[in-house]
Amino acid sequence: MSNKYAEISKVKIRTLNKNGKTILDDVYFTSPFKVAPPFYKSDDFIKVIIMSSSAGTLEGDVQDYDITLGDNTKMELTSQSFEKIHTMIDEEATRDCDIYIGKNSFLRYNLLPTIPFKDSAFKSNINIKFEDSSSKLIFMDIINCGRVAHGEKFEYKYYKSYVEVECDNKLVYVDNTNYNPKEMDIENFGMYEGYTHFANILIANFTNNNEVLNTIRDILKN
Repeated sequence: MSNKYAEISKVKIRTLNKNGKTILDDVYFTSPFKVAPPFYKSDDFIKVIIMSSSAGTLEGDVQDYDITLGDNTKMELTSQSFEKIHTMIDEEATRDCDIYIGKNSFLRYNLLPTIPFKDSAFKSNINIKFEDSSSKLIFMDIINCGRVAHGEKFEYKYYKSYVEVECDNKLVYVDNTNYNPKEMDIENFGMYEGYTHFANILIANFTNNNEVLNTIRDILKN
């Protein structure tokens, strides 16, 4: 696979609890990525935005995310804009993402929706590890059907996303998404059903039913 950058495009983010407050302990990135200074929210979360100087994900791109939440920290991770996966001729683009969530920590993984252009091909592998049952996660992966305004709808080659979750060193969840519009009818019942966006949402390690319900309502409202 050819990568137009001299090295793998990387993002590394680590959080730390300092005097009862979540801070960024370590941040590292390579082209085209940047990590904006965090916003401090009223609910004790820090909001971190991954930015990119590129027009989007291009053929041959190889990306690597490394996200670690230290104990007793809270972070919302999002992106600068909708992620555009551009047309590809011979190759695919890939992303590996390793996430660790420490004790009594909470990650909201909320990247903005992905738009796969005509003939694009994208594959991601996401490995999530919880230290124990006190580690919380809300994970969202929202996929658009394509550039509808340009007459492109489900014209990408494929979109593959593999998610694996471990808690206390035990495998607890696996999701293997493989959208191939040329081989699957993904517009009808059980899939997009006439809509333009499809969301995979994972809510993990919530023990309070009211908290879960309120969380789901907030997600649907936003």
